[in-house]
Amino acid sequence: MKRNQKHFKKVIVEGLMEKVIVIKRSSISVLLASFLIFSAWSISFSQTIQIGPGYGESWNQDASPVNIARKRTVCQFVYTAEELTKASAPTINPITSLGFYITQEPGEVLPNYTIKLKHVTVSDVSNALGTSDWIEVAGPFNYSPTAGGYDMIPLSTPFTWNGTDNIGVEICWSRAARKRNRGTIRIYGSNNGFRYRSESGGGTSCGDIPNTVRSTKPHIQMIFVPGNTTTWNGSLSSDWFNHGNWDTGIPNKLMDAVIPFPSVVMPEIQGGEARVKNLRIDAGSTLIFPGSDTLSIYGNWLMNGTLDCGKSTVIFRGLENAVNTLNGVLNQEFYNLEIRSAAGASLNTGSYFVQGSLRLRGGDFISNNLLTLKSTASGTGRMTKVSNICSYQLDMTDLEDELWNGAFVTLQVDGQTVEHYSGTGPNTLVNLPIPNGSSFSLLYTAGQWENENIYELIDPLGNVLLEDGPSPGEGQVFSGVATCPFNSSFVGDITSQRYLQLANNGWRELAVGVENQTLEDWQNDGLIMTGFPGSDYPGFSWTSVYSYEENNANGDKNNGWVSPTNINNSINFQHGTKVYIGSVTRTLEVTGPPNVGPQTIDLDFQDDSGASDQEGWNLIGNPFVCSVNWDNVPALNKTAIDNAFWIWNATAGNYGIYVGGSGGIGTNDVEANIGSSQGFWVHANDINPTLTFTEDDKTESDPRFVKSVNHQSRLNIHLSSGVNTFYDEAILVWKDDASSNIDDKDGLKLYSSEATAPSLAFEIEAEEYSVNSIHVNEAHYSTLLKTLAGETGIYTLSFDGIELLTEIPCIILEDMVEDSLIDLHLNSTYDFVLSEMYTGTRFKLHVGQWYSGESWERCTYLPELINQEELILADSDNTIDEIQNQEEITLKVTENILDGAVVYPNPASDFLQIDFPNATNEIIKLDVLSITGQVLFTTKIANGMRIDIQGLSYGTYILRIGDNRSGFLMKTFIKK
Repeated sequence: MKRNQKHFKKVIVEGLMEKVIVIKRSSISVLLASFLIFSAWSISFSQTIQIGPGYGESWNQDASPVNIARKRTVCQFVYTAEELTKASAPTINPITSLGFYITQEPGEVLPNYTIKLKHVTVSDVSNALGTSDWIEVAGPFNYSPTAGGYDMIPLSTPFTWNGTDNIGVEICWSRAARKRNRGTIRIYGSNNGFRYRSESGGGTSCGDIPNTVRSTKPHIQMIFVPGNTTTWNGSLSSDWFNHGNWDTGIPNKLMDAVIPFPSVVMPEIQGGEARVKNLRIDAGSTLIFPGSDTLSIYGNWLMNGTLDCGKSTVIFRGLENAVNTLNGVLNQEFYNLEIRSAAGASLNTGSYFVQGSLRLRGGDFISNNLLTLKSTASGTGRMTKVSNICSYQLDMTDLEDELWNGAFVTLQVDGQTVEHYSGTGPNTLVNLPIPNGSSFSLLYTAGQWENENIYELIDPLGNVLLEDGPSPGEGQVFSGVATCPFNSSFVGDITSQRYLQLANNGWRELAVGVENQTLEDWQNDGLIMTGFPGSDYPGFSWTSVYSYEENNANGDKNNGWVSPTNINNSINFQHGTKVYIGSVTRTLEVTGPPNVGPQTIDLDFQDDSGASDQEGWNLIGNPFVCSVNWDNVPALNKTAIDNAFWIWNATAGNYGIYVGGSGGIGTNDVEANIGSSQGFWVHANDINPTLTFTEDDKTESDPRFVKSVNHQSRLNIHLSSGVNTFYDEAILVWKDDASSNIDDKDGLKLYSSEATAPSLAFEIEAEEYSVNSIHVNEAHYSTLLKTLAGETGIYTLSFDGIELLTEIPCIILEDMVEDSLIDLHLNSTYDFVLSEMYTGTRFKLHVGQWYSGESWERCTYLPELINQEELILADSDNTIDEIQNQEEITLKVTENILDGAVVYPNPASDFLQIDFPNATNEIIKLDVLSITGQVLFTTKIANGMRIDIQGLSYGTYILRIGDNRSGFLMKTFIKK
């Protein structure tokens, strides 16, 4: 049906959404511009509160504070302390005027109009409020109400609210000249809210007892002091929420606030949400947030002082269709900055830094290139999910061609009340601005004449989502998620920073989340580049920057690297960039339009005869100036690729991997979240691969390039050494949707290009994996574990998370070179010698199984160590066997007897001398090992003895020297 938009009136309430716009900084001085801007704030609301939601109107024959269907009336009603507090009513300043929202004047003078107020403990007028204790605050006078808004009446006797009790109101007047069906006001539903008595006879109703009750009461506006501004004085404390610290009371969404300089103390917002219309902070003054509280601004922001933001959130909510403006000095620092105004926001003068989240959930946000997402050692600012406004509609009808009598519909967005709407004529069509992707609900509150009310909720495509009435249902009547086509609300450029604090020299893989960037932008930030035209050292023979092209690999992934052709080569997220950076601290900074909305990366897959681990590799980047969560990306947006990504960890000297759905945990400090500016790898497994990120994939989390998290139903295996600081990790994980075979829950090993870094991987069906996922019911399982050394030395396998795997009765590491078994529940670390020449698979990990001496048996209990020489093990039949403890179970490097042992000469041809400076006459066990770890012979020696090595061939060997306390140390020697 055709809908006419009639009588559209809008009342602003506590949760009103806002909009912000940004204007280019003027050349006029900031001080003069600030003065002119603030002096232009001109709405005359003062210390003003309004009580009453919606647009409901009284009927022209219903009694009200101005109706003359009967010639004279007395009426009573109550405004509760809860309503007054929610509206920010002060207790130190008196009410100096009040008024009702007049929608139709009575057309006659109301003689001897009188207003009385008093404190009451009752919350309604189910009983009359009595005749005593009233204070006559206005009148008697002849009153001619004016329609079209709140008609304010000055009080001859101001009334001060005590902050605890409710306020009772009584209105009365004498017989009007004639009776007319006129005099209507805005009302809202309130059980037993309005008591009246109307007569047409002569005389006055003042002194009469009202005797009829209706479940509505009038909208009211109260002004507590004249003027439109409250100024901070800090005379009592630093508490923003103490009335005594302001000259005219705590500001609210209808009042301007000024923080002048000097003040006794500066204001602190702590313990609640502060509200203000326009806020001005003068030079020298500071607004302080000790914690993570919220400031809501309904008008404009003028900062000439300092914002000590803490972890706070500043929300611009807006008033009606006015754009929020931000002005002031340079270097204003926000933590979270949120735009909810449907009209948008504008940064006009000054400059602005966001340390936490920039949240755009309203109309257009115009940056004028004045905004920076700040990055420091403690965190990086981000522009989280951008939600444009979806335009829903609410169509309200009154079947009697009048208006709704007290009923209204409440819109809630993300759990907060935004507005109340009511039918104001035969047909009322209003727009509901809701951020895309937000949860919203409608609640219906009944009034009078409910059999006349009908309404519809209509989505942005014109579909009717809800139709109710006559006599609509009450309470929550609809809930859903706002959906409409995406369009970006960000207008202009943004500056995005990435702080790098690098402990060692090495390669880093980077990207950018803004458009129109080149290598020169990074070079200008202090990154030294070499080996190509325009770089710092173009003639240098070594290139410090590379990108990767899968189509160049030709079956060997190491062939895909491509060096730049010029310093003006573009950098973006379609291709990540590998840059060699020294052990420095740098802040990279790029400026341009941010990537917003769906971003699709067309990947490459060279379908040739190469092995699967040699083809399909793509180095790309996070497209946004915000973290993304890999698990938020739907499977439909991961086309022909593995559900995993790899990130280079320069500290480990290895790639870490995260496999989708792994609960947020990967190897080498990689987790599900990918930080802004982060380059990462994906692996294509078929033709036409693509990856698409959307705004829904963003996350409020701020990961560093790599970050550690807790274990969950997984065994993290860590390989390290004392040779260097590099390390590697692999994960065995139990999942509901995994199997013991290779599937998409397993993650391929991407080997490091760092020659001296160790490598760790599971060997499954002749391929190597960093993540091995098995089903949660896989209680008995064995898998090969491959360790490779970058340099020969003593290595350590650490098994993290053993203590969380109490449901696994035993986990055994088998060293197939040493022919030994290590119970990881008893000792979660294992030291061994590993040569860089050894390329075999040395270990096997057994879960839920143990070796009886002849075969592997399944175990159903947790072994307990009786002493250092025995393990008591039980098999599935609960029979007890006794076996000698493997020495490797309790191996540790001693710092006592063996400390400082000296082996000489080295190299040696015939004999080796071994001295122990800290030893007594204790007999020491000595094993001579090959570089692969094989024991060649064993002997026992005392301090100062020598051993015969004439029978050994030329080459490098390892001495494993052990004491009688299960300690040992390793020494290498050369037989010449």
